[in-house]
Amino acid sequence: MEQRELDSLPGRIEALETEQRALNELIAGPEFYKEGADAINRSLARADALQRELADAYSRWDELDSRRQ
Repeated sequence: MEQRELDSLPGRIEALETEQRALNELIAGPEFYKEGADAINRSLARADALQRELADAYSRWDELDSRRQ
């Protein structure tokens, strides 16, 4: 079960990083703060959540990989 999780983590991390890059580009764009407050807050909250999810995924990957060795 853990091996399956370990095998899936690189793909999950890649997907999270891709989403994070796209969201960061959106946030850095000149039109971002012209959007409504709700859209801005959702985007910023998602950016924070992505950062946490990535940190958790990398931590889990390290944990599972260290058990394997």
